[in-house]
Amino acid sequence: MEKTTFEFIQMDRDLPMKILYFSEKNPLLLSRIEEMNANNSLVHFVPIHWHKEIEITFVRKGNIVLRKNNVTKEYQDGTFFIVNSGEIHELNGNFTKGFEVICLIISYDFIKQFLPNVDNYYFNLEEPVSTYDPLAELFTSILTTFQKNDAFSSLKIQSDLLRIFHLLCCYHLEEKSREKMNAHSSDQLDKEILDYIHCHYAEKLSLDDLADHFNFSKEYFARIFKEKFGYTFLNYLTDYRLYRAFPEIIKGNKTIEWISQQHGFPSSKALIRHFKKVYSDTPIQYRKKNDVQIMDHNVKR
Repeated sequence: MEKTTFEFIQMDRDLPMKILYFSEKNPLLLSRIEEMNANNSLVHFVPIHWHKEIEITFVRKGNIVLRKNNVTKEYQDGTFFIVNSGEIHELNGNFTKGFEVICLIISYDFIKQFLPNVDNYYFNLEEPVSTYDPLAELFTSILTTFQKNDAFSSLKIQSDLLRIFHLLCCYHLEEKSREKMNAHSSDQLDKEILDYIHCHYAEKLSLDDLADHFNFSKEYFARIFKEKFGYTFLNYLTDYRLYRAFPEIIKGNKTIEWISQQHGFPSSKALIRHFKKVYSDTPIQYRKKNDVQIMDHNVKR
């Protein structure tokens, strides 16, 4: 039986960040299972989203494709990438055997207390790469300490986090250009569009509704949505509905009819049809084949 894990990302209870570790023994599978092939043991997908927190990822082993602000780049073994506050991004990973990924999602408020004008800056981890070795050691130290969960582990983790932040500020901090500052209004509109969909996805939401809300014609809005996000509005909405419905589908303690109503699907048949398109099985077949654990990060580990 294949084992997969679906995770909600929240801050760890006593830390100013969320620590995520993905490996062959602790995978995360959200969507796009149809992209798997003989060379991949897992496909990892996080839909287009944004958050105020800063997200730093260490690809120990494996392969991740990051699409950030409409620019796509692939990261492989031993590399880092960062998603700055407010950047719209999407992740895809084709993980081979033995993959390992460590991700730190650091509180915006934590960053701001040490860098009050953080909104005027961004972190660039593309160059130089001379800090990769000390960063790798610190990421590994944080993960090891977090997994031990000793009485004073949070002190050690926060100490390592401060050292990471010191390296970022000394070697990777750059002031935003005038072009980046001027692009803020366009970025803000993109975020508002995504936020509106995420807040109203369970309702009878149509392209007309969204276009009217943002004062665009239907045709213009449909075109710019595809240009900005790489999906048609309907495809993104349906994928997001399934993403939100996935935990309840896997638990199996609610009817598909109830779940479809709660998450905006026009019918249970529509939900099952899209689930099968994405996962190649019906919900019942998928539950039989896969041992899925839904992790609650509010529970102290």
